[in-house]
Amino acid sequence: MCATVLFTTTLASCGDPAESTTLQVDVLLESVAKKLHKIGPSDRSLYGSNHLIGVGTMGDEKVDVEMQATVDYTAGSGEINGFITFTFDDGSVIGVRMVNGSAVAKTDTTSARFFSLLSVIDGTDGYIGIRGRGTFTGERIDAIGGAVQSRFVLRVER
Repeated sequence: MCATVLFTTTLASCGDPAESTTLQVDVLLESVAKKLHKIGPSDRSLYGSNHLIGVGTMGDEKVDVEMQATVDYTAGSGEINGFITFTFDDGSVIGVRMVNGSAVAKTDTTSARFFSLLSVIDGTDGYIGIRGRGTFTGERIDAIGGAVQSRFVLRVER
C-alpha cells in the first residue's frame, strides 16, 4: 500500500478571513470486509457494502484512510456512496460523505473506474468546524471487491 497526503496551503486562524486549503490523498485502498448480494437473471445485479482501508503519509505524519462504501451495480456498473474517514497521528479526524458516486466497469467486470463528489461532514480536535467539498476518483483492476487505487481531492476551509 502507498499513499500521499498533501496540504497545499494553511487553514485560516481565528479572526482571519476564511482561506481554502487543498487536501489531496492518493492511496491504495484494500477491502477488509464486504457483504455483497447477487440477484436477478444470471446474477446480473449486485448490491451491498465494502469496507476498505489504506495508510498514507503527510510529510512524516501517518494518515489512516477508511472507506465505508455501499454499491448498487448492474453488470458491474452503477452507484457508489458512503463515507471516508481520514485519521491523523494525533488522533484528529476529518469525516467525508461520498455523494452521487458512480462505477463504470468493463463488460466482463474485471476492472472499473470510480467517481464521486465529496462533502466534508466535520472533524475533531483541530479540524472541528471544517467545511469543504471535493472529488474521489479511483480504479480497480481486479474483480468486484478488489483493491482500489484512489485519489481524494478536497477543498476545505473553516
